[in-house]
Parts: sequence; structure tokens; C-alpha cells
Amino acid sequence: MPLFIRIRETSEHDGVLLPLEEPPRPREYQWHPHTLILLEEGVVAGDITSSICSNLLTFGSTGSQVPYLEERKRIVEDLTAAENPRLVHVARELIEIIDRAIERERRAEINHTAEFM
Repeated sequence: MPLFIRIRETSEHDGVLLPLEEPPRPREYQWHPHTLILLEEGVVAGDITSSICSNLLTFGSTGSQVPYLEERKRIVEDLTAAENPRLVHVARELIEIIDRAIERERRAEINHTAEFM
């Protein structure tokens, strides 16, 4: 689990064995409290942006990474409503980076699909 975000899986079936056909449990992404403290207390914006970006964009996936990137973008978008202008600035930078990653992944998927046509 990344240091910067917590993923809480929720299901009405928590604690119950499920058949293999059961759809995956929805995930709820939340900022780790320590990350929010670092963002608000004055860590150099470029350093924290780089660290959070590395953390948010480094993960394994099966299939398309786009849905995972979009989930991460949603949690970053929550920061744009903060009262701290520094936090809003960091959030906007992260959103731009994630948008570029989403676009890059979509282009890679199109190229990969074209190889099999």
C-alpha cells in the first residue's frame, strides 16, 4: 500500500467467502493523514509533488491503466478545494501530470491494438 494514499475496499460481503464470479469490490481512495500534514506544513512543493507523483503513477495492473489513473486523479482533484493555496498549486500540477499519463496510456493502447489488425 502506498504511503500517500490508503485504499479501503468495501463490500456488503466483507468477511464472507465469495464465489469466483463475484465482481471486484469497489475501492475508496483517501489521502493518508501524514501526507496531508506534509503538504500543509511546508515541505518544498516541487519535492513533494515529485514524490507523490512517483507514488501515484507506480503500480501494477492487469489490462488498461486508465481506470486506475482516473481514480488517482479523482483523489488529487479533492485537494483543489483546499483553503491552502500551496495545496491547490500542488494538486493542479499533479492533475496535469496524471492527465499526460492517461493520454500516454491511451495512445499506447491504440498502438498496441493496431499491432493486431
